[in-house]
Amino acid sequence: MLVAIRDKVANLKKQGKSRDETEAAKPTAAFDAKWGQFVWANKAIERTTDKTILVPGHGPVGNRAQLIAFRDMLVAVRDKVVALKSQRKSLEDIIAAKPTAAFDDEWGRFVIDSKFFTKLVYEGL
Repeated sequence: MLVAIRDKVANLKKQGKSRDETEAAKPTAAFDAKWGQFVWANKAIERTTDKTILVPGHGPVGNRAQLIAFRDMLVAVRDKVVALKSQRKSLEDIIAAKPTAAFDDEWGRFVIDSKFFTKLVYEGL
């Protein structure tokens, strides 16, 4: 995990990002390294083509575009929770803000609900 944070911070410094921007990236780098779904999704995307058929352990068969949409959902929810948490919002306040709302119809009614998913993201940061 520390390697991922160090690498992300070093890359931002090379891009000429400010100290504030660099510091702000640390929670997401730690989260990405700790929470394997990001790592897995990115690796799977790299290894697939538009002709790849994905057979998950749960749910319907999918394709690369759907995998990219899933990864993008993870990133969007993570970024919203990071923003709210950086404002010192409590878990209850963040759940009430519904950071998953844009994705609930598609993703929020399967294995876990949006409140529990938000809690997982919050605790992972």
